[in-house]
Amino acid sequence: MPTPRTLPNPNPCAALPSYSPQLNPIERFWKKLRRRATHNRLFDTLADLKASIRASLCYFQTVRHKVKSLIEGRPKRKTSK
Repeated sequence: MPTPRTLPNPNPCAALPSYSPQLNPIERFWKKLRRRATHNRLFDTLADLKASIRASLCYFQTVRHKVKSLIEGRPKRKTSK
C-alpha cells in the first residue's frame, strides 16, 4: 500500500495566506454590492434592506461587463505617493 507521500496530487493548490479576501473574486463583488446597497444608510425594516439589495443586484445585471471584469480581473493595488 502506498504511503501518503507517494500518492500523486490530483488537485494541486497554490499556497494562499490564511485570510486573503483580496484574492477571492466574490469578495471583490460583495464589496461593491455592499457599498452600493447599504453604505451610509439606515433601514427601518428588513424589507427595506432587502429591497435595496435587490435594486443593486438589478443594477449589476445591467452592467454585466463591469461585474465580469471585477470578478476576472486582479485586485488593484493601492500606491502611495
